[in-house]
Amino acid sequence: LQDMRGLSVHFMLDVDGTIYQTCDLRETCWHASQANARSVGVEIANIGAYPVSSAAKTLGGWYKSDAMGPYMVYPPWFGETGVRTEGFIARPRIPQRVRGFAHGAEFEQHDFTPEQYASLAALSRALTEALGLELVVPRDAAGATRTDVLSDAEFEAWSGLIGHQHITT
Repeated sequence: LQDMRGLSVHFMLDVDGTIYQTCDLRETCWHASQANARSVGVEIANIGAYPVSSAAKTLGGWYKSDAMGPYMVYPPWFGETGVRTEGFIARPRIPQRVRGFAHGAEFEQHDFTPEQYASLAALSRALTEALGLELVVPRDAAGATRTDVLSDAEFEAWSGLIGHQHITT
């Protein structure tokens, strides 16, 4: 992230569930624009979400399928993966691609691995306990998770989990 994109985060979760801490929590990382100074950055290894119209082409270069469903493959140009669990095959938690909305557009991606979900849950519990936070996300009047940017006032008052879609378009 630092070398290729000028970004930094406190934690990275690899496809096999390995958690890497890259900075002390007292340090500011550069991952979420105006939220940097008051947030803990967590990056989850995944090729990402793409507009539905282009998802198949992009995701097809990173995923193949067999009798057990889709699994991640690294393109030859990627080089060493760094995955610590020898022989690990990264399979999405569910076989169907996940679709969701952000800023009025529909995106699609393969789900995270079960190992990533387990690691994220453990990390979230540890951080909420250590920092005295609640595991809550921004919700609209109907109780659904919001997929839009918080207003400046909402952002300043917010304490809990937020995603990039809550900070910037």
